Amino acid sequence: MIYIVLGMHKSGTTLISQMLHASGINMDEDVDVTRDYDQGILYERPSIVALNHSLLRGRMFPPVFQSLKRGTTAYAEGLYHSSSIAWRLPFALDDCHRRALLQIVDDCDQRWGDWGLKDPRLCLTYPIIQPELPPHRLIIVFRPITELLKRYRCTGWDQFHVFRLYRVLHAWTRYNQNILSVIRCSKAPSIVINYQSLMTDPTHGGGEFDRLCRFVDRPLIDTRSPEKYRNRSLPASQDLPFLARTLLPFLPANPQRIYLALDNARTRKKQEPD
Repeated sequence: MIYIVLGMHKSGTTLISQMLHASGINMDEDVDVTRDYDQGILYERPSIVALNHSLLRGRMFPPVFQSLKRGTTAYAEGLYHSSSIAWRLPFALDDCHRRALLQIVDDCDQRWGDWGLKDPRLCLTYPIIQPELPPHRLIIVFRPITELLKRYRCTGWDQFHVFRLYRVLHAWTRYNQNILSVIRCSKAPSIVINYQSLMTDPTHGGGEFDRLCRFVDRPLIDTRSPEKYRNRSLPASQDLPFLARTLLPFLPANPQRIYLALDNARTRKKQEPD
């Protein structure tokens, strides 16, 4: 079975992928398991990352400082990072990208029985590649936007970096807006995981971890560790900083409504396999 992990950058996709990989679902053939989680093990196949970069090249607004630092070719080359703003996304794969995707699937099918794909940019590209994928399951993870603002250093005095604050707000909104569209439209079995609940629920007793074990139909190795920086779930208030609230009219949608919609989708079990 193929498992697709969808989630905004810094939303817990790496932790989910680490659990899957440790439990026999291959998420990256080149992962160095000797490295500590806080050293940046991403569990992202270079092939799917390269495909997503190619699909998004020229369709993302790079941060202004990167364009100035690297010159005018930065935009033409599609230089961007996790808080760049997506626009004019492609509607379908061309023949070149279709062949690349089918090659990824064929290679992974030949090497592993159960495997997966994880790259936060799949939130943007999954609707494009989905028609070419064989049967698969979706593992969707989301995190409160207030936690993401802390991760991107957009709280307190740092919120006055207005351009960075807006980019993070816009990226979180766009990525999770796309996720909601996937939940509505995709026929693939899916589970929606609240990262904050995953980190605070007990290992057993019907919490997010148990739900995920049932979804993948196997006992998962629990790699959660609140002591590790990237695993730690910050106590989050849903109250946005003042400047963030002033930027809400300029976002694609209201992020607080998107969060509520994601949390409502989490409680629906009709898409999860029996």
